[in-house]
Amino acid sequence: MDRGCQDCHHFQEVGGITACKNCHPPDAADENLEQPSLKGAYHRQCLGCHQDWSHDTACDICHLKKGQEPTMPMASRSPGSKIAGLTEPVKKVWNSTYGGGTVVTLFHKNHTEKYGVSCASCHHTEGCAVCHAKQEKTAKISHSEEALHAICNTCHAEMSCDQCHLKQEATAFSHSRTGWPLKSYHERLACRRCHGSPTHFDKPASSDCAGCHKPWDEKTFKHERTGLALSETHSDTECAECHINGIYSVAPTCNSCHDEDTAFPASLPGKRLK
Repeated sequence: MDRGCQDCHHFQEVGGITACKNCHPPDAADENLEQPSLKGAYHRQCLGCHQDWSHDTACDICHLKKGQEPTMPMASRSPGSKIAGLTEPVKKVWNSTYGGGTVVTLFHKNHTEKYGVSCASCHHTEGCAVCHAKQEKTAKISHSEEALHAICNTCHAEMSCDQCHLKQEATAFSHSRTGWPLKSYHERLACRRCHGSPTHFDKPASSDCAGCHKPWDEKTFKHERTGLALSETHSDTECAECHINGIYSVAPTCNSCHDEDTAFPASLPGKRLK
């Protein structure tokens, strides 16, 4: 249950999710199938997903006696586990008839790992079996053109058609396109760590270290995190001597201390780390 209400409420209408007991009173008549009791609603909700997910609805999967071992490994009991049939694609490619024949590329793994988009954000109209099922029983979902575009437009409403519909497969986004290539430590971070929002990056992150690292103290900063361990001589040099005006998105300069024959990256102020 650690992923919140959306794990169960994939088909939630617009609006907030109310408490279960507001619709499913604990003392509801068992014979009234239109409004199951709270206990019945829990079971019906769980059984449907487990049937799609593991094809096993044995009671002792959830209800264990004291000291009893579960019939399924605990790692397989979480909806987020890597179970049968769930293979996250790196990218998905569609051939479209738009514009006389175009190609649409979705870099799926980037969306989930770098951009922080949850599964339910896009797959809220699909059942568990679309991803969580044995290969031969995986459900096939066919969206209408309007519904498919609506999923993407949640985040990409301002994009024009030709930004997605190309004549060939697109290339994955690289931070180098922004003029600030990420290296070493920063390339492993999710976008939201610097940009805040998990899906909208309208405001660029500051190139000043203090913009993200608060409080910032250059005396305690470990330069090896950048992939370059400074030599003993350079480790005592102030940051602004190499990074003029505190701008770290451009190559450092050596002119403050050295002649024109010494320049980065031909001459390094230390040792590169693997």
